[in-house]
Amino acid sequence: GTQYFVNITALEDMAGNPLDPTPYSFNFTTIIVIPDTTPPTSSVSELDTYQSSLTFNVEIIAEDTDGIVEEVELWYRVDGGTWSLYNTYTFSGTSLTVSFTATADGEYEFYSIAKDDSDNWESAPTTGDTQTTVDTIPPEVYTGPDISVNGAFTIDPTQVDTGSGIASYEWEKISGPGDVTFTETRALTTISATADGTYVIRLTVTDNTGNSAYDEFTFVWDTTPPTVSIAPSGVNITLDSAITVAFNEPVDKASAEAGFSLSPNVAGNFSWNAAGTAMTFTPTNPLTYSTQYTVTMAGNSVEDALGNIVVNATSVQFTTVAQAVAAGETGDIEGQVLDEIGEPVEGATVEIEVDGTIYTATTDENGSYVIEDVPIGTHSMTVSKDDMEETITVTVEENETADAPAITLEQDPATYGIPSWLWILIIFIIVMIVVGMVAMRMRQKGKTKQAEVDQDLEYKDEPLDPGPPPPGEAGGGDL
Repeated sequence: GTQYFVNITALEDMAGNPLDPTPYSFNFTTIIVIPDTTPPTSSVSELDTYQSSLTFNVEIIAEDTDGIVEEVELWYRVDGGTWSLYNTYTFSGTSLTVSFTATADGEYEFYSIAKDDSDNWESAPTTGDTQTTVDTIPPEVYTGPDISVNGAFTIDPTQVDTGSGIASYEWEKISGPGDVTFTETRALTTISATADGTYVIRLTVTDNTGNSAYDEFTFVWDTTPPTVSIAPSGVNITLDSAITVAFNEPVDKASAEAGFSLSPNVAGNFSWNAAGTAMTFTPTNPLTYSTQYTVTMAGNSVEDALGNIVVNATSVQFTTVAQAVAAGETGDIEGQVLDEIGEPVEGATVEIEVDGTIYTATTDENGSYVIEDVPIGTHSMTVSKDDMEETITVTVEENETADAPAITLEQDPATYGIPSWLWILIIFIIVMIVVGMVAMRMRQKGKTKQAEVDQDLEYKDEPLDPGPPPPGEAGGGDL
């Protein structure tokens, strides 16, 4: 606080040049310097609640009211552990952003301390300025095993997140033939579909940091009962035949066997294929010759693994072979079919029925036919074509060809020898003749009527006859 005056009266430089101007005067006043003992202040800015990466930015704000902040220190601790110095930074301005790299996932707390140009250090706080949770690990999710269903079902998947916690669930259909409905948007949900088929479903789980994971499972939606087909069917079934009932999917074996029946009743045993889709009934003894059997799968007896039941019964019939055929005791029949004038008849049907089995042949352009493997014995044989039919008796011997007598097909006497097209022509001609005669008759009547009219007109044009004179006028003279 003292003022000083300085006066210079003579001064030369090294070359002898005098000071200009001379004399030279100036003054100055000293000041009182007060020491800076106040430390600066600093803090770490508030961080986001969660960090999805190990490396993230941290902002430090510092100020000094009577000096300059020169340095700042960043301190941290993990999951409530011991505080550690992360780094010391040169500071300028009012804020500093630094990159912080965490060592692992966890809850991180931060504070800062600052030093000014008078070496005043800020005291460490008792609590951190801010905190954040580092979570780089996605959740774990398991939807469960693949399943098959025939109606709405509930699924409760397993999900775990040890970091920030699960924030959302998303169910979605990845593939499948119909629409899928989810009753909830959380983990526990009920699922249903609109069409039978195989579906792939995905559950995506996202935690509060934004990490996500998903799991998929497959379900088969099946509301359709199994289909049933039975073999054999038809005729000429061998006596050692087994009966097979086939299904389009595995079925309950016990209920299927309980619903099987064979009439007439036959003892036998059941066997199944490995897939459970075919049941075979093998009779204990051979079936009976020339017998019609009925195989039935009763209604409500065929059930698949999901409980879909075939409501209606399924039946087929078959007839076993005749005994002669089964023993190989057969022969052939050959012959010819002619018309009433001895010409071959082509396209005629020749049939023999033996024990419910029909043996047939068709004549060729020569009217000839051959029926093979006909059981031995005497049989009635029918030949027919259009409205013509004849029946004869023929005897078949074992391993022989019976030469049947020529068969003559005769037309109805009313149409004998006249083709149908000719009958049509004849009828047409007759109709035209009748129409012509009617027309001529009508014209003749018209001419007669006209003549009568003309005669009447001529009669009217002649003078009238006055008749005899009245009495008293006779002679025409005077009295």
